[in-house]
Amino acid sequence: MPIKQSFSDHVNELRLRLLVWFIFFIAGSVIGFLKSGFFLSLMVKPLGEPLFYTSPMGGFNFIMQIAILFGFLVSLPILIYEIIKFCQPVLSTNVKKVVPKLVIFSFCLLILSLFIAFYIFIPAAIHFLKGFGGSQIQALITTNEYFSFILIYLIGLAILFQMPVIILLINYITRLTTKQLMKWQKIMIVLSFVVAAILTPTPDPINQTIMAAPIIVLYEISILLVWMVNRGQKSVQEEVVVPGLKSWKKRTLNCFTFFLIVVIMTILAIFLVTNYIQYRQNKKISSREDMVIQKPTKAKDTSVIPINQDSFTNVSSDTSKFVVAGQNIISARINSNDLFLQTLNGKDEAKVIYSFSKGSEVSNLYLDETNDRILVATSNKQIFNVSLTDGSSVVEVDPPNGESWPKINSLTSYLFNIYVLDDTGTIWKYTSSDGKIYQTKSSYLTDSNATSKDVKAITADGSIYLLKNDGKVSKFSRGVTDKFSSPELPANSTWQSPGTIFTDTTSDNIYIQDNDKIVEITKLGQYQRQFVLLDKQIKSSFISAANKMGWVLSGDKIFQFDLN
Repeated sequence: MPIKQSFSDHVNELRLRLLVWFIFFIAGSVIGFLKSGFFLSLMVKPLGEPLFYTSPMGGFNFIMQIAILFGFLVSLPILIYEIIKFCQPVLSTNVKKVVPKLVIFSFCLLILSLFIAFYIFIPAAIHFLKGFGGSQIQALITTNEYFSFILIYLIGLAILFQMPVIILLINYITRLTTKQLMKWQKIMIVLSFVVAAILTPTPDPINQTIMAAPIIVLYEISILLVWMVNRGQKSVQEEVVVPGLKSWKKRTLNCFTFFLIVVIMTILAIFLVTNYIQYRQNKKISSREDMVIQKPTKAKDTSVIPINQDSFTNVSSDTSKFVVAGQNIISARINSNDLFLQTLNGKDEAKVIYSFSKGSEVSNLYLDETNDRILVATSNKQIFNVSLTDGSSVVEVDPPNGESWPKINSLTSYLFNIYVLDDTGTIWKYTSSDGKIYQTKSSYLTDSNATSKDVKAITADGSIYLLKNDGKVSKFSRGVTDKFSSPELPANSTWQSPGTIFTDTTSDNIYIQDNDKIVEITKLGQYQRQFVLLDKQIKSSFISAANKMGWVLSGDKIFQFDLN
């Protein structure tokens, strides 16, 4: 006869069982924190772009959130087990026997829900939501917002996928019939679409159907399991008809459960192993389609598009570099400290819009279309901000902490941050919240195996792309080497003297200026085509991805070509 316990005894037992779970929770969280790099790459994989934080503790808080979530997930079976053990005295003998199986089944369904969330629902939702706004509105997703978005999906699907376990548990406590469950089918289908509409931020019926389908399938599986369990619970008289042989229905149920466990654990193993290999060996290029990366092969596409030389804009033969803003050309000249402006139609003479200090020369021009400004770097280690919305006003940009700007070989910008390649090959990141005052300076590359040796130019779209002297391109995200297949030209074309590289958030491609051509590659590094200026050398070039146009400078002429 069981010993009766007082209320305080029950409270003490519950405290001890929760303490056991808490120890496993802390251990799992510590493991999640130690392996935070891997889990971070796993979390942001569906997004496909860097995240941002808006407070000094933002990055650390995000890592801690991931660690705590991992600790909770791995300790969840322990929590369920301890709760059931606490409730064991009030459970019937029949229920006690099936509790271990239900716990294992519940955990397998939890893993399956996480797998489906990360590979189907979350990528589909992100792809749909990012389609709003077009090229005029760019997403700036913070760590807190992204984590909350992910958490809603994970918790919602994890709860929904427990439906078979809940129905089976109810069936063991009070017998259900398949006839009852079949009557509720229509209601469940309607409720499935209602739940899908709540959990899915996309209003289109396709994504809602994708979300509702697993719920309906799980309900049908629940009906099948209830039928198998009820059929398997025969009377003793029926069992002894074939002595020494268990009910085939019970064997069928056990085989089905075992098969489901094997499938779930196999999926989990493949999921973790492939992602861990991808994380650890991110310099190797995989040909698997689900990684969306292809091995570098000699490009087969030999498309060469000649640049039309019949239409051009005359400029000074001393022009060394330029950008195109609207219908105007802003340019710099060799051995000149002036910045010039003229119209694209070439009818007006170029006029000086600003003169820098004597002895200085413009070393870099960068058009930041997102923020309507031109960044100008000079040989005197100065950077100027030319506003395109304020009558081309020119303001010198002060470096942070009273330091000086380095000697700049290449310059790019993302958001209001400035990325600089100096004459020593170091890449510096200067952060700003408004593009006027720069607060911090830091070395961008944090990967110990990364090198910026022999880098000729850089460009940015959230990640940073490095163009080397031999035409090879490397990609870095958040300072760490990212997967990228360095471009290979067709057999009848070679790199001669790669000069500049360009991409931005509005462009699907990357453009590299070579001696007599502009080479277009995808953001995976695959060769697309090349625009060739026949019998001429290109001194400078400018690409406007938003307008799908490009311009090249050769001699005293600027030629225009279409990127469509």
